[in-house]
Amino acid sequence: MGCSSPSAPDDDKPGPDGGQVPDGGEPPQPDWWLPQPGMITNVNQNDATDVDIDHGAAAPGQWYNGFYGANSFAGMVGSWNGALWADGYSKDGALAFFGGGHGANIGCISYFFDVTTRKWGQVGAERNLPPTGDWNGGHPYDAAKDERDPAWLDYDHNGSRIIVLAHQYQSTSYLAPDEGGAPSVGSILVPNAEFDETAGKPAKWGQWTFSLGDGQMARSRSDAATEGVGSGSRVAVKDTVNRKMWYFTQGQPLVFYQDLTLPVPRPLESVVVQVENGAPNNGYVPVYDFTWLFVPEAKAALAFAGGGTENAGMAAILVDFASGTPVMAAVEVPALPPGEAGFPHGGTDVSAAWDSKRHRIVLYEGLGEKVTHVLTPSSLDFRTATWTWSRESYGGRAPANAHGSIGVATSLEGAWGRFRYVPTLDVFVWTDGPGVSDVAEDGVMRNGIVQFWHPQGTPL
Repeated sequence: MGCSSPSAPDDDKPGPDGGQVPDGGEPPQPDWWLPQPGMITNVNQNDATDVDIDHGAAAPGQWYNGFYGANSFAGMVGSWNGALWADGYSKDGALAFFGGGHGANIGCISYFFDVTTRKWGQVGAERNLPPTGDWNGGHPYDAAKDERDPAWLDYDHNGSRIIVLAHQYQSTSYLAPDEGGAPSVGSILVPNAEFDETAGKPAKWGQWTFSLGDGQMARSRSDAATEGVGSGSRVAVKDTVNRKMWYFTQGQPLVFYQDLTLPVPRPLESVVVQVENGAPNNGYVPVYDFTWLFVPEAKAALAFAGGGTENAGMAAILVDFASGTPVMAAVEVPALPPGEAGFPHGGTDVSAAWDSKRHRIVLYEGLGEKVTHVLTPSSLDFRTATWTWSRESYGGRAPANAHGSIGVATSLEGAWGRFRYVPTLDVFVWTDGPGVSDVAEDGVMRNGIVQFWHPQGTPL
């Protein structure tokens, strides 16, 4: 397969700032890669194609089904799939990509950007890729082309319990080592599409952990697989206050969860979402094209949805976790009205990041925009807080944009999960995947641009 190393390239020698010397030589000053206030810098110190198992080339017909002819990495990013924030992967954390949607990139591989080393890595391919003869390929919804043995959908291979990851979307999540993840680096928790059919071959699967250290996949659910955690219109929300992983389903009052204090494998349990009288949206649980953000300091989550039109507004619904059970709260968080101060591309599947230093939520639409929208509560009691919308612009490097000029975005172009706050460095990190090339701060042209944004831009 021509696979690359299963981990990030070897670290460069320590520089004067305790970090790495960039490929272009000695850094011009300590922390040369950090942005000044209101600015953006390009920080990745290797190419995304260095770790892509397809080396950036199209890969139609491979068993992992690059997204409609794309390569492995680009397909993963482009198939209704965001990124996970793996805060326990390294000192500063990592952005990790995994899975896909609509049958795209079904295969047991993760690409990640380690913020500490400022390098791309890949894990899982060497361990988890079977010989290409095991599947003669084609789109997995084309029964005529799908020649896999149904038993192949769940089999032991190189120490992994391999399964097909047909529809992941926003249902994957990160487990730190003390939450049942792999030692030192943690794991990706994979709730598979139980009862989801692949070319007419239904299969019941459980939950799985994917080690970010060596790619090993293991079952993480102790009870029998029944309808429960799946994919499609479902979202994983990690509640770090009550130590639970919640799985919400579009419009369904039943929410599934796992207790992260229990040892792996652990059972999947469920409760009914509580709904207060007067809750927005009549208490309907919104998942499809909503971006959920859990805020530990507030013991609550906000679910955001853009209007889907040019210069759209943004709605927000409050879900309270203080009682230990999610509650659709009868609290009106003011919506951002549509207009010139709205989201130019519709606000569909935006990224939402909690700035834990300044106690505010920053939303980014991507698509080359230099502007973030900021929602600031007056206090950490989200039930009684007043809320203020504002905007901030950024200079320096142009924001990475793999899509080019576009009007109103769909879910495919959404920025979900790829704009995150890094508390150890007090920056936002942003990437639009492997499809953007630019000059990094050390003067070297690279692809797969990753950017650091100063957390406070220029108010508009």
